[in-house]
Amino acid sequence: DTTGAVAMASSPPCCNGQQSFTITSRIKLNRHKDRGSHAVQKVYEILDEARVCHVSYVPPPPSSLSPEENEKKITKTNAKASSTPPIVSIPQLYGRSGDWLYLHGSISASMMKRSRPPKNALETTTETPTPKGVPLQCVVSVTLIDALVLARALFSHSMNYRSVVIFADEVYPVTSDEEKNFALKVISDNTLKGRWDDDNTRKPNPGELQSTGVIKIRLSECSAKIRNGPPGDSKADLWRTCWAGVVPIKTYFGAPVPDKACEDASVPLPPYITERFLKRED
Repeated sequence: DTTGAVAMASSPPCCNGQQSFTITSRIKLNRHKDRGSHAVQKVYEILDEARVCHVSYVPPPPSSLSPEENEKKITKTNAKASSTPPIVSIPQLYGRSGDWLYLHGSISASMMKRSRPPKNALETTTETPTPKGVPLQCVVSVTLIDALVLARALFSHSMNYRSVVIFADEVYPVTSDEEKNFALKVISDNTLKGRWDDDNTRKPNPGELQSTGVIKIRLSECSAKIRNGPPGDSKADLWRTCWAGVVPIKTYFGAPVPDKACEDASVPLPPYITERFLKRED
């Protein structure tokens, strides 16, 4: 039943197809530069393979206080405790479409409130964001672990990994039902592609869309870091007889466990699940 489902609208392009991200002081690679990359394609490959990111940001001020009152409160609190404001870091499902990263959550979540424009403000657009919007600055990180790297010296142990860090000064609330519906499909596809397009699944209705907050992050300041190789023991440790090498880590789909109602009705597994289960590599 798709009653109440809202039509989807595609996300507009924003970054003009550049090959590499412009290097800023925040994404400049200092340690192990040989492992780093600012290539757009490499960053997007990692984002498209992972499913979970961590979003770090400074929580919003209490809505009952004016900006001036809140600033005074923060200053007073920091003087007593620390000069660094509190920071929140939360795991999130996400999805990428073009040069935008979509995140979702309850409209009451602090991250959604922080990016929500005030009442009567013009809607934020991708080309000319309104200066009246409540600013949200955040850092998004994604990591894929490919292997444990065991060296002879404990100090030289490592991991083979692929990671992305995104600095976001441009975070916008998605306000139209059309783009919100599109964004939720993007997130669903990144989690399990094919689930949204399954005709037997009910799509979000207007009430559910209204209670769901969605924000989009412009992917304009990103870097990737990748390690892939054997341990880097020093020559002085090569005589040691302990085992050293790489232990691969694989992520795969296990055998699906049906819901009780599916068992009773003998509902078959959809192809988008069986295909992934059959691709398991032992």
